[in-house]
Amino acid sequence: MRELRERPEFQRGHAAELLVAGWMQGHDYYVIPSYDYAGTDGDKAPRLSGKCAGYVVPDLDVSKDGRRFWAEIKAKASPVIWRMTGQKRHGIELRHLDHYRTVQAITGNPCWLLIYEEDTNLLIGETLDALGEPVSIGSDGRGKKIAFWPRGRFRRLALLDPIRLPGRQDYMTVGHDLYREVVNFAPDDLSPGELVVAWVIADDARDATRKSWISNAELCRRSRMKPSGVRAALGRLARADSSSAPFTGTGKMAGRYSRRKATRPITWCRTCSKVL
Repeated sequence: MRELRERPEFQRGHAAELLVAGWMQGHDYYVIPSYDYAGTDGDKAPRLSGKCAGYVVPDLDVSKDGRRFWAEIKAKASPVIWRMTGQKRHGIELRHLDHYRTVQAITGNPCWLLIYEEDTNLLIGETLDALGEPVSIGSDGRGKKIAFWPRGRFRRLALLDPIRLPGRQDYMTVGHDLYREVVNFAPDDLSPGELVVAWVIADDARDATRKSWISNAELCRRSRMKPSGVRAALGRLARADSSSAPFTGTGKMAGRYSRRKATRPITWCRTCSKVL
């Protein structure tokens, strides 16, 4: 089923699953991804199987502080605009909705429907119980019935990074372990702006490589700072004293990061906790 895995819609969906799972782990949730049990070729929908029947399970089995729930994740380019009313709506396949409700009843754990909107980078969601009955049943053009709810029934949960598909610089750019490292060990004398810039860089970097390819423009957008403020913060982080911070360097490094291009990454040293 390699052709299925190479389809853009599959890659977008899987990238969204990884992104949301990483965001949850960054907030101290423990996650069992259902896609880890999708068969050798990833072409089998994981099921909760009984003697006479089986039901497709949602994408993630999530736990924290004695609480457990299911999470089904969908990547949507944007909400569907209902032509008759102009209402924004999101939906999932009706057959899967029936399965998720049954899984919820069997396990006793609530199921969340999480929507990652690519046009806004927002993660919104709500439990199936709170969403209630769909307001309409439509079709996706391939004969599959889709259950729709108004977008207003979903809660805003987080603003996430854009998903990145294979063929770009990195498949995913989330560094939650590195982010916590910066949160816990950043020097006390950093200004609020410098700390925000450090958090954004750490969040963008991958834990495995400790590199961030974030552009200055994107760094400004995420930190909500002007270019001059970002340049000053980068210079300060590169010049920080190694005895008091995980951000060290020389005056040359400060200039380098103040005027750096997106083709040159910022690297975080794992052993000495320095910007390289």
